[in-house]
Amino acid sequence: MRDEVEACQSFRDVDVFLTHEAPRPYRIGRIEAGKQPVNDVLAAMQPRLHLFGHHHRFTEQVCEGIRSVGLDLVSSSYLLIDRQTLEYEVRPSSA
Repeated sequence: MRDEVEACQSFRDVDVFLTHEAPRPYRIGRIEAGKQPVNDVLAAMQPRLHLFGHHHRFTEQVCEGIRSVGLDLVSSSYLLIDRQTLEYEVRPSSA
């Protein structure tokens, strides 16, 4: 995993960075579920938007100065992202 973190830290001019896991802090009840390597990459890479999905809950936070969005279950909602501004709208999924 350290090799992957180091490789990602060298990337520049990234618009959207997608990870499986959440950055820290990301609490689920009393448990800290976020992972520091995600923070390390965000701090170095400085993408315009970070998305993650592992916890299947829609959340919004700023981490390392980057907008970081936790994605919901695809059966619940999805994001419609403007490709120019990277502003997003949460839309409910159709049944």
